[in-house]
Amino acid sequence: MRLRFALLATLCLVPLPAAAQATGTPATKTTVEISSGIEYQQGSYNLGQNVDLLSLPTTLTVRHGKLTLAASLPYVRLSAPANVVTGGGILGVPIIVPPTTSTERRTRSGIGDLRLTGSYTLSSAPVGLSLSAQVKLPTASTAKGIGTGKTDVAVGGELFKQMGRVTPYLDLAYTMPGSPAGYHLDDSLSGQIGAAVQLGRRVRGHLGYAYAAAISPTLDDQQSLVAGLNMGIAKRATLAMYGSAGLSRGAPDVVAGLQIGLAFE
Repeated sequence: MRLRFALLATLCLVPLPAAAQATGTPATKTTVEISSGIEYQQGSYNLGQNVDLLSLPTTLTVRHGKLTLAASLPYVRLSAPANVVTGGGILGVPIIVPPTTSTERRTRSGIGDLRLTGSYTLSSAPVGLSLSAQVKLPTASTAKGIGTGKTDVAVGGELFKQMGRVTPYLDLAYTMPGSPAGYHLDDSLSGQIGAAVQLGRRVRGHLGYAYAAAISPTLDDQQSLVAGLNMGIAKRATLAMYGSAGLSRGAPDVVAGLQIGLAFE
């Protein structure tokens, strides 16, 4: 089974989990993919007003057999109360900094945090197993409130089982955020369960339920319904569309994203 990122849909809100990617026999050749896209998320997080976050990520991905390495750097634009720090952390949700009663609304933008990800597929049959790790490096501005200024780390794994055109999957991840000055962040256990479906020769989608324990005492736990579609639009080009609907006050009410990738061998 040919896999792309393992766990990325659990570690952060990105297109598809590993099981939702196109399948095939892993090759030892190396491929490089450059992708760019747009993502919008909105939520109120019990603040009484919306937090709007627009992200324009650019990602470089290198695959060699069962190994995948990636680096992603976004440009972000945040419109939110002044006490909200954009979700520069791995889980992607905003952080509400005390005092939680601030109503002054600010719009800030700039380069976001750099995310480095690695995943390795240990097996694909009879049950697939992938391990993954991600590091978020603090390249975003803390003065603008679009980053915490600290490094975050997450590790996890994914189990999947191909059953004809359907591939059930289970992701689990453990996130260890840094310790910014002035407020406290907790470690978080997160997961996603769902199924990917082969809809066509180069079209694959997934639907799942995602949960993440809150990293901040000012937030509720995050629960969402997630969905995505990945398709080949040319010999070396792919298009991914994804989104989620929040089921709890700690999750964005809505997330929608689109990503286009171009691969080279």
